[in-house]
Amino acid sequence: MFHLSIPLFGGQQHELTLEIGKVVFVLGPNGTGKSSLLQHLASQISDTRLFKWIRAHRRTWIASNMLDLTPAQMEEQQKAHMHFMRRPDARYLTHDDGYDTQSSIASLIQQQNANARRVKQLLMQDKDHDAKSLAREGDVLHTLNSALRQSHIEVTVSIGEKDDVIATRQGVNYGVNEMSDGERSVILLAASVLTADAGTLFFLDEPERHLYRAIVSPLLSTLFKARSDCAFVISTHEVDLPTDNPDSDVILVRECSFSRGTPQRWVLDVLDARQRIPEDVRYAILGARRKMVFVEGNRSSLDYPLYAQVLPGVSVVPVGGCRSVINAVKAIRSLADYHGVRAFGLVDRDCREESEVQRLEMEGVFVVDGCAVEAIYYDTEVARMVVERTAEPEEAYGRLERVCDRALGTLRKSAEQMCQSLVRARRREVAMAEIEKLGVEEGYLPLNGSEILKRERDRYEALLDAGDLSGLIRGYPIKKSPVLAEMARGLGFSSESTYEGAVVKLLVDDREALAYVRTRFKDLLAAIAGGES
Repeated sequence: MFHLSIPLFGGQQHELTLEIGKVVFVLGPNGTGKSSLLQHLASQISDTRLFKWIRAHRRTWIASNMLDLTPAQMEEQQKAHMHFMRRPDARYLTHDDGYDTQSSIASLIQQQNANARRVKQLLMQDKDHDAKSLAREGDVLHTLNSALRQSHIEVTVSIGEKDDVIATRQGVNYGVNEMSDGERSVILLAASVLTADAGTLFFLDEPERHLYRAIVSPLLSTLFKARSDCAFVISTHEVDLPTDNPDSDVILVRECSFSRGTPQRWVLDVLDARQRIPEDVRYAILGARRKMVFVEGNRSSLDYPLYAQVLPGVSVVPVGGCRSVINAVKAIRSLADYHGVRAFGLVDRDCREESEVQRLEMEGVFVVDGCAVEAIYYDTEVARMVVERTAEPEEAYGRLERVCDRALGTLRKSAEQMCQSLVRARRREVAMAEIEKLGVEEGYLPLNGSEILKRERDRYEALLDAGDLSGLIRGYPIKKSPVLAEMARGLGFSSESTYEGAVVKLLVDDREALAYVRTRFKDLLAAIAGGES
């Protein structure tokens, strides 16, 4: 735990307590003293081994992709670097040009080599399972490459036989020193965080430098999760970063006073994770054009983590129910000439007829290829790819076959419930639409429920007879039956949420799986990629 203080106008002090695992964002317009505040906080930490400052004016080019420093040289440079970082001019000058990049590359190589030695020791002790687990999940390169994939960076990093750091894109190898500015910035930032000691307090000044906003947010979220044994203070102009990390606190810096070039006092507001960022600050620091997709639910719902992987290069914003999504898209699009934001929506299909789906798409609101998002998570092809990661091929096939058979049996018992639920939902949807247009009562609506119910029974039976489990999951409100819990347990997971987390991780790690799931969103992806608004 770190106890720091910030001098305020009027002589007061704000006491800032940072526990391990805590994330604090420092926001404010240009010139209000955000970088100065980070430098002031860093100067209060007596043990230089406990903090790491990643500067806004950091160098991103790399002279070499090889290990150029011995451990003794690294330790000596580390001491000199920490001495420089305590100087007031460290917020705008670089005294040790190249140290940050050299140490990041050197630490990455050294940690990976140390991990390889641990794997070898486990193998020599006949602990094959532990060795495989460590090689697959426990090493820094696995975490780094996972962070790259979640940040939509199509590059894989590895260590070569000559202890050089190699980047691979579409089968072509090259040194990390030859990467683009943005790619190098991601690699250096991630390596610096992932190779630090446990208990480190990070000061990140403008992590968005050289990075597109769709990259920096998932990158930071991944690093926060990977280094929950550390604490973070981040100075940024990206107002959406705290929104994307709802458990973080926010310091809003309004003003800073200087004496002989040294910051003295600040005017600031401190918001905990439950408070909103004031609109005046949002408009003062929000700048770039962007694309937004409004989705149902909230950040803890099933929708958000899956859509965040499926929809690259956009801000995914959960806003509650389907009507909130529709209204948000209409509101943003009605003012498109003023803000330059391109807005889209994504809602569950529920009971919508095709004509309603087409009408919504004309308004920029697209419909999930399934009754609800569960149709994606529990798609049989997705389930196959998940279970193959945890079991041998033959065992995985048998497990999936048994699960599908049991699920079809459960759904056969739930046939009437499924069909009636769908019909009731369809009547309700028609009712809401008519009430909005005409103000009529639901009981007077011209909708023959018995005919629809017969049609749904026939369709449901046909899917059962064909053994089309994916069709049933896609077409009916399956979350109202016990079949999802049965499938999760049958596939070897302790709960639905554990299985669903494995699906998200699959999409992070497996490009083939991600490409398959994206086919379910082809119309929305085409609209996002196109020029229409």
